[in-house]
Amino acid sequence: MFKIIGSVVMRWLGGGTLAALLALGGGWLWHDWQTGRLEERLAEARGESIDLRTSVSQWQAEAERRKQALDQLREDARASEAARRELEYRLEEQDAAYEALLKKISAAPESEDGPVAPVLRQTLEDLP
Repeated sequence: MFKIIGSVVMRWLGGGTLAALLALGGGWLWHDWQTGRLEERLAEARGESIDLRTSVSQWQAEAERRKQALDQLREDARASEAARRELEYRLEEQDAAYEALLKKISAAPESEDGPVAPVLRQTLEDLP
């Protein structure tokens, strides 16, 4: 009787142990497979992260270059506007001096008028 019970217990323990070992082995294989997949995905994500950081650095450098170019254009526009105003001021001064000369010529008495070479007269009359 002890033999029969012992053999049943041994079979039961042996079968259960084998099933447990098989389950444990299967679980370990599944875990190893999942870990490998996750490591591959992690490596891909790290590679993409490096690419994105490089890309961001390039875009930031390009943005900085464009900002500097824009700042230079703004400075050039300010300088151009200042030069335009200066030129306009000088032209107004010249116009005022020219108008004063025209008034002086127009107001001069005929006694101060004399013969002038025709080329010089035509040139003076053609002036604005």
